[in-house]
Amino acid sequence: MEYRYLLGDSLNVNNIVINKNQTLLALNISTEVVIFSMKTGMWISRYDGIPIEFVTLEDDSEGLIIRTYCNNETFTNF
Repeated sequence: MEYRYLLGDSLNVNNIVINKNQTLLALNISTEVVIFSMKTGMWISRYDGIPIEFVTLEDDSEGLIIRTYCNNETFTNF
């Protein structure tokens, strides 16, 4: 199996967020949130914005709060 890595020495990585089970990793790379599985190292998803925190809901499912910007306004999405 061939793996591709998104990180390089020239990239600036900010806002690293890990869920409480330490199975998901969300990184802010440039203007995007990139989510990886920490179990397999595989890329899961990508969104515009900045990762804020993983939250656990009453049914034990997890979500990621993401801050986004549009027309100089700030929005927080789940």
